[in-house]
Amino acid sequence: MSMVLGTKIEVVTFMYHNSPPEGVVYHVSIPKDRKYINVICIGMECVDNTLKGCYHCLNDLPSWVQGKIAILTLCEDGQDVRKVGKRINDMTFWIYG
Repeated sequence: MSMVLGTKIEVVTFMYHNSPPEGVVYHVSIPKDRKYINVICIGMECVDNTLKGCYHCLNDLPSWVQGKIAILTLCEDGQDVRKVGKRINDMTFWIYG
């Protein structure tokens, strides 16, 4: 199954099929070449968001995001971990903020 990552369609599909967690949700995309990490904030509280949209490596991410990604990398594709996030695949994660 082909998936377009980071699009409005993906966001709407995710929110439709999952009960949205309270607060902010971050869409984190890590390409296989790892040249950059894309972070998109989704939610009403994004106005006060302190995360940048693009990072050069995992070590540049805030430690709380790194920790949640570390947990989700141990999960199966599609697995949701309460108050942590959801692993879509090895390159795409939803992080609950």
